[in-house]
Amino acid sequence: MQKNTLLKNIAFLSIFQFGFISSIQSQVQVTGDVLNPTTYTKEELESIARKRLVIPIKNHLGKKKMTFKANQAIRLTEYLSKITLLDSLPKNYSRYIFSIIAKDGYTVTYSWNELFNNKMGRNIFLVPKSISHPNSGVIIISKTDNNTGRRFVKDVIEIKVERK
Repeated sequence: MQKNTLLKNIAFLSIFQFGFISSIQSQVQVTGDVLNPTTYTKEELESIARKRLVIPIKNHLGKKKMTFKANQAIRLTEYLSKITLLDSLPKNYSRYIFSIIAKDGYTVTYSWNELFNNKMGRNIFLVPKSISHPNSGVIIISKTDNNTGRRFVKDVIEIKVERK
């Protein structure tokens, strides 16, 4: 009797563990108005991410909710510098919008100017692995936002580039 119960428990734990691991987003796609749509796995991002982060997370009212910590992060602009926009005229770059889309549909946007023509862009990070959220997929966070929680995106699945 105990053997059957033990086998059932092992089977349940195996199914639970498989479901849990597969629910973590393991890749990020760059799609849309780019010449070279790209996909990076979480493991590839971990291999190039080196920056450490400690960022207070504040809600829309400015109330501190937690402290975000990560040992591995890469600037979003460094990640996006590998793509080529469809439009080769620099005067048109201001028309591009980057939508960061999470697995649950939560979306935040950045303009090309925010990312590449402003010091703010040097403080937006892609985090493949964090201390604070070890079971999340890839995270994008802005270090310079006043209320950091508004653009704190967990389980990022896509960065959609659109020319407006």
